[in-house]
Amino acid sequence: MAIQSEGQLFELVQLLRVFGDSKTFPDAPSGGAEAAVWADVEALIGRYAPLLREKVASPEALAGVLDAARLLDELRFELEQLVGQHFDLRGPLSGAPLQSASMEAHIACMWDWLTRRPAAGQERGTLLPLSHPYVVPGGRYVELYYWDSYFTAVGLLAAGRIDLLQGIVDNMTDLIRRYSFVPNGNRSYYLTRSQPPYYGALLTLLGKAQGEDAARVYYETLRREYVYWQTPGAHSVEPAAGMHLNRFWDEADTPRPEGYREDLATWYAARAAGLPEMEKPRLWRDLRAAAESGWDFSSRWLKPDAQGVWSLASIRTTAILPIDLNCLLYSMECQLAAWAPDAATRHNFAVVAERRRELLLRPPFWNGRWFYDVEFIPGQGLAATGVESLAGVFPLFCEVASPEQAAQVADYIEAHFLQAGGVVTSTRAFHTGQQWDYPNGWAPLQWAAVVGLTNYGYDALAREIARRFVAQARRVYDRSGKMMEKYDVCDLTRPGGGGEYPNQDGFGWTNGVVKACLEFLDGNVFWPRCTG
Repeated sequence: MAIQSEGQLFELVQLLRVFGDSKTFPDAPSGGAEAAVWADVEALIGRYAPLLREKVASPEALAGVLDAARLLDELRFELEQLVGQHFDLRGPLSGAPLQSASMEAHIACMWDWLTRRPAAGQERGTLLPLSHPYVVPGGRYVELYYWDSYFTAVGLLAAGRIDLLQGIVDNMTDLIRRYSFVPNGNRSYYLTRSQPPYYGALLTLLGKAQGEDAARVYYETLRREYVYWQTPGAHSVEPAAGMHLNRFWDEADTPRPEGYREDLATWYAARAAGLPEMEKPRLWRDLRAAAESGWDFSSRWLKPDAQGVWSLASIRTTAILPIDLNCLLYSMECQLAAWAPDAATRHNFAVVAERRRELLLRPPFWNGRWFYDVEFIPGQGLAATGVESLAGVFPLFCEVASPEQAAQVADYIEAHFLQAGGVVTSTRAFHTGQQWDYPNGWAPLQWAAVVGLTNYGYDALAREIARRFVAQARRVYDRSGKMMEKYDVCDLTRPGGGGEYPNQDGFGWTNGVVKACLEFLDGNVFWPRCTG
């Protein structure tokens, strides 16, 4: 780990809120030799040693100690000076391109604006070096992100930018060969977790562009990633004899460096609500696992209290068997079966895939109308969470569902998820204030719905979702000149919101999905099958 993401300097910078965004300091590269940084840090800590001898985890407690000694403003000022002297805080996406004449022209110029290329000096920060160009999301996200990159790549395929699609695949291949998985993003502080596994789906995009043989050469790398997701007791669990399913997980059980203050605050709220001290590592792992899911944060991982409040203190991500994750792994198993070099391996992967599919098609995942995440508690069996979210469209996106189930899902989407600006992330009953819930709509979930419905012949509904989402993106672009990370798809006069940081602009996966939807609305079903 780096000085920006662990140690006493990091903790002081975060606890005293030197920056408004907890992600700013972990992402700042050092401007020179680390020895010089450490010398100044040790000198600063030494001056305040009597007050800092005992590690004070609470921001309020630390601020109170310093304020009582009339040193709060003095230490914060010295921290700002030290960080400003030794770290580059400009940010690689400072500034913005000029607004284009149309949304379509803006998206076209943003591909290169959001592209990062290999550069010297990456070792001075938390950024993991990559050898090929890649597209970043934008805003506070200035590194490669795993599942973002798939939905960005859908637009790259539609736009004919195969050079960038190839670069993304090659970078992820390198990461799997180096670490056995694709990290959440190419930051050292992300090396304890991944994100939803879309590497195989990225390979199908590459195969569509360059021929299947160009994709099949990555078979062994795909198989290596699959092994990572099957680690027993981590991502892979056996909730009942012979039942092998998957969950999100993180190897660490400490506050996230990029969300340090927020995770401390969640613990204080949980403790105040009666959570015992022994549960603190579990709580922090569950926050991290939700970040691995990409849905940070959502009612999917929470439980309401007696007053109906959905608090992050109730998070239980690692106790959930997510419907979307298990569908994506079914697709990976089908792809490995199709590409396997020998009959025995083909058979083994096909059997595993079919066993998973049989579990996902029946209760508690399926209730006759919709697909749900499932909670498992050792010794108590399995039960659907009851949270109605668009994760339930992934059995269509990954072609797991039967035709009869797809018909029920299509009806349910039209009745409960379709809104004026596209499809909403969760139904109205799950209006929690978290960003991955009602009333927000997100580009990747629009695309999963469009593809899933098209897979089963519900083209008219798929086109209506695409049309409404493109219209909302255009509406916001015409007002602001920006493509946003998320949108309020229920009230078209309001921006998307909620969560622990402001809505970001850029934005990689929105550009990708809007471009892909425009191509689809022009009558081109250009994408390959998710299962290869």
